[in-house]
Amino acid sequence: MKVDYIIVGCGLAGLAFSHRLKEAGKSFVIYDNSSQKSSMVAGGLYNPVMLKRMTLAWRADVQLNMARPFYSRLEIELQKNFDHPIPIRRLIHSPEEQNNWFQACDNPVLKSLLYKDLIKANHKGFDSPFGLGEVNSTGWIDTRKLIEAYKKVLKNKNLLRHEPFQHKEMITTTENIQYNDIISEQVVFAEGFGMKKNPFFNELPLTGNKGELLTIKAPGLKIDFILKSGIFLIPLGDNLYKAGATYNREDKSDLPSERAKKELQKKLSKLLNCDYTIVDHIAGIRPTVKDRRPLVGRHKKHKNLYILNGFGSRGVLIAPYASEILYNHIESGEAIPGDMDISRFDQDLGRASFSS
Repeated sequence: MKVDYIIVGCGLAGLAFSHRLKEAGKSFVIYDNSSQKSSMVAGGLYNPVMLKRMTLAWRADVQLNMARPFYSRLEIELQKNFDHPIPIRRLIHSPEEQNNWFQACDNPVLKSLLYKDLIKANHKGFDSPFGLGEVNSTGWIDTRKLIEAYKKVLKNKNLLRHEPFQHKEMITTTENIQYNDIISEQVVFAEGFGMKKNPFFNELPLTGNKGELLTIKAPGLKIDFILKSGIFLIPLGDNLYKAGATYNREDKSDLPSERAKKELQKKLSKLLNCDYTIVDHIAGIRPTVKDRRPLVGRHKKHKNLYILNGFGSRGVLIAPYASEILYNHIESGEAIPGDMDISRFDQDLGRASFSS
């Protein structure tokens, strides 16, 4: 069997890249054994503003303009709804934070994204004496529903192989790559934190950051927006809310922990003045990089091996953008931006890096 591409991994990165191939008429096969759960358990938020520092997120304007049409096309193709556009409202805690909000609203870069007047209406379930600041062009993608629907289509077309990818069984030549019964021109690794087991790219500084989320039932909480105050609360309907997330650089298991559960409960108790019950608790390892930028590029020795990784907690926005950049690099020779290209780590790792 001959294909243009083998893709390893079908989280947001693998999904976005394979969809770009589909639109270009390229053939591909995806290997995915569901070992990496970061995309499946993600909160799925898209928000162009870093609310802690009140700055525009890295290239968020460009990414947002690509992401919304991307998910819209997937909704049409898969005949399901994944995109939930909904404002984010940040809880303001003091007069100083009020002033910071007003200053941010005067920033030309942020002006169109922030609602200048603070919202001071009463809300059931929490107190907001200093008001709420609203961000627009925000929402959340139901990543689990999206990935499951996409995989189902791939499986029906025999384009998905649900099995571990054995890196050492690849036979690489200057012309192509043979893996089992498949001959492919290129291989793109979109493995998330699973990259640590990839002998071709595991020297790259992917660190991983565990995130955990709760789903809670809170009949006394009534919001039709995403509430942000240390943690976020996403309304799911039927009095259900997704609450998260935690950040842990030490724990590299994808199992829910009691420690994170207690951390989230503590923050919820501080935020809410109503009762709630925990319905679900999930965890995953975000593929994070020390400089907080994606890992995109080609292997130094094997010119038909590529990587698409390191999206951290912003995969919903970054995946369509980074996939387009990698595709244009492979097919048209367009340069990868320096702050994304894995070659930025050559000096740190030495000239012998990526030499498997």
